[in-house]
Amino acid sequence: MYAIKVGSTAGYKTLAGLQYTPDAHYTTQGATNGVNTVTDPIAKTNDDGLNQNQRYGMFTYDLPVAPAPDCCVVTLNINEQWETGAGQRKMSVAAEGVTLAACRTFLARR
Repeated sequence: MYAIKVGSTAGYKTLAGLQYTPDAHYTTQGATNGVNTVTDPIAKTNDDGLNQNQRYGMFTYDLPVAPAPDCCVVTLNINEQWETGAGQRKMSVAAEGVTLAACRTFLARR
């Protein structure tokens, strides 16, 4: 299992006890990439520290996993720190070369 604190050089332990590791296993593409940190409280969470970092731009994660007989579960916890309206931030998600979500706006799913 991977729990990664994206955009951070430090790990984080949630109130529920889940340990997140510092950001790793990523590759950036293009010139406009970076990380951002905010100190403001994050709405709808008690784990502000987990959600106060972000990675932006074009990037991929390559997480080595052991072969699984049937499937793997991928869970993304997404926090938008910049855009404020539906349709302003779009992203695609792929795993093992299969597109799971293409050009989706996640802000609208609050």
